[in-house]
Amino acid sequence: MQAYFSTFQVTIALDAALLAITVAATYYTLQVWAGLRISGTALGVALILAGVWLHTVMHVFGVADLLDPRPSGATETPIFRQHNLPSLKSWVASTGSVALVAIGLLALMRNVLQQFRTQSQLLADAEQRERRLQNAADMAKLGFYIYD
Repeated sequence: MQAYFSTFQVTIALDAALLAITVAATYYTLQVWAGLRISGTALGVALILAGVWLHTVMHVFGVADLLDPRPSGATETPIFRQHNLPSLKSWVASTGSVALVAIGLLALMRNVLQQFRTQSQLLADAEQRERRLQNAADMAKLGFYIYD
C-alpha cells in the first residue's frame, strides 16, 4: 500500500492548519474582547490564547527547521531532523503552553462559578421580594374583603 502523502507533507499541512486555527481564534477573541472584559473573563481567555500561541510558535519553528536546507550533520536531511525536535526547548515550550492553558481554564472556571453564585443570589433575592409582594397583595385583598 502506497502512501499518498509523505510524512514531511503531512507535518507541513498540520502545522499550517494549526497556525490558521490559532490566527482565527485570536481574531475572534479580539472581536469579542470588550465583552470578555465586561464579564471578567478576559484574563483566563488571554492565558489560554497565550498557551495556544506558545505551542503554535513552537510548531512554526519546527517547520522552519524542517524547511532549512542546511543539514546539521553529514548524513542528516531535514526530514531526519524532525525527530530531534523534542529537545529541551520544545519540552519547556510544551510545558509552558500547557501551564498557561491550565491556568487560563482555572481562571475562567473561577470567574464562571463566581458569576453563577452571584446569579443564584440575585434569583433568591428576587424570589423573596416576589413572595413579600404577593403577601402584601394578599393582605390588601383581604382588607378590601373585610372593608366591603
